[in-house]
Amino acid sequence: MNCGFDVKVRVVREYDATDLPQWLKDAAAQSDRSVSSLCGAAGITTQYWYELLKGVRPLRLDTLQALEDALGRCYLAEWRVGEYREGGSDEV
Repeated sequence: MNCGFDVKVRVVREYDATDLPQWLKDAAAQSDRSVSSLCGAAGITTQYWYELLKGVRPLRLDTLQALEDALGRCYLAEWRVGEYREGGSDEV
């Protein structure tokens, strides 16, 4: 039943991705693209890239997916199988 209101619900999930900066460094080092090219393909600035490497900025899922596309790798798949995790749990 729609009571005449246009209601939207926003769901937010947060994951502990403390290994993301190292994953980005490794993936970039294995890529044949420059940091500038990777950032351009992902739609982010190089300043934001370096803030991600320092772990001081949050990351939206769509930006992570754009970075994955630019790098040709999938952080979420590697994270799930534990390739870049050193313990912890998959709890949200």
